Amino acid sequence: MKFDILHLHYRQTHLHYRLLFGGLGARQICIILYSVTFLSGLLALTLPSRYKIPGFVLVALTMGVLLWWSRQLQDKRETQQGVITGEQSK
Repeated sequence: MKFDILHLHYRQTHLHYRLLFGGLGARQICIILYSVTFLSGLLALTLPSRYKIPGFVLVALTMGVLLWWSRQLQDKRETQQGVITGEQSK
């Protein structure tokens, strides 16, 4: 029972678990997160100081989009599993 609670907690709070439970593979998740990290670091190093605040906003928007996308993936997967489970119970 305790494992189920932790499983649900991770599924709702950690981005990589949200993407994993959404149906992406570990390699895909790694590539996505490393790409976002690389691009954020590159922007931080190359932007002049007056563009740092818009850079932070861009990073926050990117994280927001990733969180929204992970939720969409989870909803889609849960819907598909519900359909599959419903078909098996008939």
